[in-house]
Amino acid sequence: MLLFRRKNRIKVTIFYNGDGGYKAMATDGKLGVYNCYGSTKEAAKEMALFKLRKFQEEQTPDE
Repeated sequence: MLLFRRKNRIKVTIFYNGDGGYKAMATDGKLGVYNCYGSTKEAAKEMALFKLRKFQEEQTPDE
């Protein structure tokens, strides 16, 4: 018998901020982060993914 675990998909949304920067939010369906700012789209995306990853680690109980 084989068991496969589906990898969690992460949705990232990026908005243009009026100050010339970008704002991003990321969610995995259960947890989400928002107000992640960056000077480029890539920087805002990386900040959102970093914050989500840290938040997921805090919410996961240590085994």
